[in-house]
Amino acid sequence: MFSKETFPNQKRGHCLSFRLPGLDKTISAEFPNGRLPVCDRCKKNYKTKTLCRSRDHHKTLPWTQVYICMTLDPTCTDAKNNYVDGPFFAQRVEKQLFCFKADMDTTMPICATCKRKNYTRHYCRSKMQHRHLPWNTVYFVLSANHKMTFNDSRDNAKQSAPTENTKSESAAQKVNGGEDIHQIDESRTFFVSLSSKSCMINVSIVCVQIFLVYPSLSFDPCLQLILPRFTNINVCCVLLCSNQILRYFGMFKSG
Repeated sequence: MFSKETFPNQKRGHCLSFRLPGLDKTISAEFPNGRLPVCDRCKKNYKTKTLCRSRDHHKTLPWTQVYICMTLDPTCTDAKNNYVDGPFFAQRVEKQLFCFKADMDTTMPICATCKRKNYTRHYCRSKMQHRHLPWNTVYFVLSANHKMTFNDSRDNAKQSAPTENTKSESAAQKVNGGEDIHQIDESRTFFVSLSSKSCMINVSIVCVQIFLVYPSLSFDPCLQLILPRFTNINVCCVLLCSNQILRYFGMFKSG
């Protein structure tokens, strides 16, 4: 059996180098340990993630889909909201609550809530039409600031000056629909479905923040009809009492 001492890189996580359609930049992103599938070559040779990502340090695209949510910090764009020149650096962050604005592909993995409750994909995506990002999404913040780097300086050096071989291996073979990455949404966040075979970008996602102040509202039957609306829009509100909610939405007259 291999141990973490045998492959020190296993403690850090696994690094993936890739290029997004429309951006002539090679981005290096560090995935949590065990979350990055093996590359195409190791998949054909039946190698494990430990051999592929930890021992051999393969940074090429995985054989199957990975899901990435990336948020642009202010250094990535200029005053006209266009991307700046120079390399971008990806820093992994904690999970954020994002939702798609429109109906999503029903073949997308289930959301984190349905994953914890062991619900099926049909129940999550088709019946309930949940628009939350997949449970296995990894979240990053992109920055043009060189101080936002990984501990391994070799990754940054390769990222700043990618070779032709690196560019060919880090680019997906096919772009499946998706949206233009240059259409930066007000949330400054986009969702990427990426593999060695395809890449799809969705910029139409929003951050949802709901604060419930009044504890008994969670059991209010009227609230159960209203809350699903919050998954479709960008909302940050404080719900004080059910009467205020009904008046706000104009559903019923206050008694």
